This record gives sequence, structure tokens and C-alpha cells, in this order.
Amino acid sequence: MGTRVSQTLARALATDALALSQPQALTWLHAIARDLAWVLGELHWDEYPKSFHWIAVSDRDRRFAILVGREAPVVALSEALPDYFNLRFFDDPRLGEAIERAGAPFECLAAAELNAPSSAADRDFVARISPQYGRDLAYWRPKTIGDVIFNWWD
Repeated sequence: MGTRVSQTLARALATDALALSQPQALTWLHAIARDLAWVLGELHWDEYPKSFHWIAVSDRDRRFAILVGREAPVVALSEALPDYFNLRFFDDPRLGEAIERAGAPFECLAAAELNAPSSAADRDFVARISPQYGRDLAYWRPKTIGDVIFNWWD
């Protein structure tokens, strides 16, 4: 376990980040989807107790989800549509390129970083954000950085 805080975690939970409104996020997501020939499906916005929003995506022969951070403009891809702690992160290098072409404010989080184990330094960092985060960490015991960022804690 590392002694440094994961930069992915720090960016996703930055207290000075500006979260996007639903219309803002959808405008950018539609532009990105058009660029990649993805078809956007049902949108799940502000669903308690998720720490993220998500939208179903179809791409020829597969269906997956784009996860959007609730607190910061970060996105990630999951092979599984979110259904209570079942996320399987994956990368599509075209997503980062499409974000850049669109000039979208999203940062695409890498699957390797999201699947990395959370360290004691990561847990200390999160617990310092708020007492509730500290209680959630103790109760839910997330194993990975992705489990901390994209969670169902209530």
C-alpha cells in the first residue's frame, strides 16, 4: 500500500471542483457520443444514494455505462450497467480523444487507476474531507479507488 494519496482520488473528490448540471453534462455527453457513434440510452441522474450519475450507452454489439462524478467533472466507463457495487471499469482510448475534440470539461479516469487498491493514505485523505466520509469508509470498507469514487453509500 502506498504512502501517497491517489491523484485520481484527489481529483475526483476535490472540494474546489465544479460539478456540472444535468443540462451541461448532457450537452457534452451528446457531443461526445455523436463523435464516437455511440447511442445514449436511459439517464440516471441524482439517484440516492449513488455518488455518481450514469447513462447507458450502446456501441454496435455492446452495452455499457458512462459514469459521471457527482462532485467533480470526471467520467469513467463500466462494462456493467450500475446495479449496486457491480462496476467493471474499462478504458476506451477514443473517449479521451473525443472529450478533447469536443472541448468538454470532463477528465476521463483510467480503469487501472480505478481498479487500484485504496491505501491508508487514500482513506486518511477521504476521512479528512468530512466526518461522514470517515464513517462511510469504516462501514463500507471499499477495496479500490473506484469503489471510493463511484459508490452507493447511504
